[in-house]
Amino acid sequence: MSRNTPPPITRDGGRHFAGRPLALYLARPPGATLGAVYDLGAAIERRVDEMAVDVGERRAWLDAWAADLEGASRPADPVLARLWDAVRRDRLQLQPLLDLIEGGRRRLDHRQPANFGELMAVARLSGIPYARQYLHLKGIHDPQALARGDALGSALWLLDRLLATAPEATGQGRVTLPADEMERFGVAHDELCRGHQSPALRRLLRHQFQRALGPLNAGAVLGRELGPLRGLVLRMVVLRAWQRSQRFQQQGDLAESPRLQPNDWIKVVSHALRNAW
Repeated sequence: MSRNTPPPITRDGGRHFAGRPLALYLARPPGATLGAVYDLGAAIERRVDEMAVDVGERRAWLDAWAADLEGASRPADPVLARLWDAVRRDRLQLQPLLDLIEGGRRRLDHRQPANFGELMAVARLSGIPYARQYLHLKGIHDPQALARGDALGSALWLLDRLLATAPEATGQGRVTLPADEMERFGVAHDELCRGHQSPALRRLLRHQFQRALGPLNAGAVLGRELGPLRGLVLRMVVLRAWQRSQRFQQQGDLAESPRLQPNDWIKVVSHALRNAW
């Protein structure tokens, strides 16, 4: 493989996907079509974080994947070929796939968002496409349902990134927290590297999590469109995400991924069963 040739995309149906997009929970097993979407998303995540490779080369790989998907000829890569076929059969939409790649490009070009607007722009590019493709496959095209899916997809992506604050700062040089808000709250970069929540950092994280609650709740109403079983699963996804954020704020250790305890799961399941939004 030459330096400019993208590495092959791993085919694992999203089993090792770090971001856990919304549709990955709603469609189990994901099937060949959605599985290829997850494979592309996971490959983008790996390329963005592959620090041993020059940024320009990684960006060229993303550009090559986008060109393959838009091209007139069927790509050689099996995952891209499956996506290319699905787009042309109207099983998938092309633009959300290109949005995923654009989200990766922006994260390569800007290792830290300057402000919350930049952060949410990447969250929309990186989180919405999974919900859009899932709803398209289910034949759900109502504008209100799509707007709820967009809100939920971006909010879940944002929460997932906030829960990975320390690994991004220390291992990969990538920071989710907006630069202007770190300055406003008095949080220095070395505080993230120390792996412990200072009072200032705790206030900043609380501010970020509270801000994600609005779109998270707004998107959760999407459960009404998905039927009883998938609606229940969606409510559990939302409640699990929020419960993990609460655990993260309580533990004080940035380096440790928050794990829900049995009593947390009891709360998640009981609230999901009681609340049909």
